[in-house]
Amino acid sequence: MEDHVAYLGSGADTADETSQIHRQLDEIDDAVGRLPVPIQFAEQFYNLRTHLDLVRERLKSKAPGFASA
Repeated sequence: MEDHVAYLGSGADTADETSQIHRQLDEIDDAVGRLPVPIQFAEQFYNLRTHLDLVRERLKSKAPGFASA
């Protein structure tokens, strides 16, 4: 996915590619949200969710027309 975001920054992006990455992020976020996480893994879980948000922010900065849901 990071390669896709970097590609968007090259100026070769399309609305379809941006939408596809947005859908993938949503699918990952939804799947992560349904995971039962034992307390000893809470920090890793938080880090994963934080990184998903960072990817969204990076996507927004590289694809000006991107709007999060």
